[in-house]
Amino acid sequence: MKKKSLDLINIQKKLIKILEKKKKLNVKSFKEKISCRFLEKGYLDSIGIINFIISIEEEFNIKFSSKDTESEKFRTLDGISKIILKK
Repeated sequence: MKKKSLDLINIQKKLIKILEKKKKLNVKSFKEKISCRFLEKGYLDSIGIINFIISIEEEFNIKFSSKDTESEKFRTLDGISKIILKK
């Protein structure tokens, strides 16, 4: 799927789906899901974060830089979706 044809909401929905493949987010609303600091909450371990990054890169046909993954934006799905939009 071409990332250019996706809007922010669709990217966020796809990111939720990718993240929840292993473990459901313990929040109900869409807004809570995209703003949840999933790393701090322990949704992914060190191997999980690598797999998560690879899954996102494959889904959206992008490559994250170390600057992307180390940024504050990379701590929430909302932030990641904004990084994807700029790729």
